[in-house]
Amino acid sequence: MGLLLLLEEMIKLLQPLAMGRLIRYFRFDKPLSMQEAYMALIALSLVSVLIPLIHHPYFYELQKKGLELKVAACGMIMQKGLQLSSSALHKTTVGHIVTLMSTDVAKFDMMFIFVHYLWLSPLILVSYTVMLWREIGFSSVVGFGALIVLVPIQGYFSRMMGRCRFVF
Repeated sequence: MGLLLLLEEMIKLLQPLAMGRLIRYFRFDKPLSMQEAYMALIALSLVSVLIPLIHHPYFYELQKKGLELKVAACGMIMQKGLQLSSSALHKTTVGHIVTLMSTDVAKFDMMFIFVHYLWLSPLILVSYTVMLWREIGFSSVVGFGALIVLVPIQGYFSRMMGRCRFVF
């Protein structure tokens, strides 16, 4: 499944390149021929068609796997709940079990969809940095550096929001 996502992201890289070629056709200083403009238009159209054709099978399969894991986890929680002794049942609230089966287990769905981005995101970042380096130069490195600096800041603020959620 990760290879489908890699293929999708590689095709997404072609989209701005084809758009740039098409825009170059309308520039006065470096015009392209009509044939090159048509090729860029065909490439842009193919990319726009291929991305959903690749994305949806990937998304469907991983969502299905996440749902299977969710059902298995709910079954394990239910089985464990049925095996609890009467003294343990008095310590466990119904709300806690419902939260386990609804909110906590629901995270499995999203985990399967986004897990491949853990290894793919650095590749995407490097490829877009190289692509922008070719277009605008050193400013692209500064921009992506700012994005990299913002990642830990965003993690810090999300942890703070998580703590505030339980306080209030």
